Amino acid sequence: MGYVLHWLIQGHVKYINSGQKLPECAQVLEATRNYFSDLGTPRQWLDEQCYRDDGQRAAIHYLTVKNAHEDYKRWKQERGETGVLAQRKFVSALGDISTAKSNGIRLVGVQLKDPLSTRMEDWN
Repeated sequence: MGYVLHWLIQGHVKYINSGQKLPECAQVLEATRNYFSDLGTPRQWLDEQCYRDDGQRAAIHYLTVKNAHEDYKRWKQERGETGVLAQRKFVSALGDISTAKSNGIRLVGVQLKDPLSTRMEDWN
């Protein structure tokens, strides 16, 4: 019994001395990295679901932020994922995509590969 108490006290001292942090576990770190890399990010959605061009066309030809966000939510749902970013954070997470006002705010140079994908379910 004394050995167990000694072992617990030594463990507690190590814990306090390490800044009250548990040591890192390689398996946990790898599983966490894999989990987050499997989550669909806005950049991943952009790469998989959109065409990009040089952005030289009139803004009206490009995808609205509203429709992009709706398609992103649909895409996440199809993947069985929850936790969709708010529209403003979604645009921020797209990175270097510029926006322009033209009958709504548009993602310059971005078009959906399948523009009907957000509306097909409404037809049933």
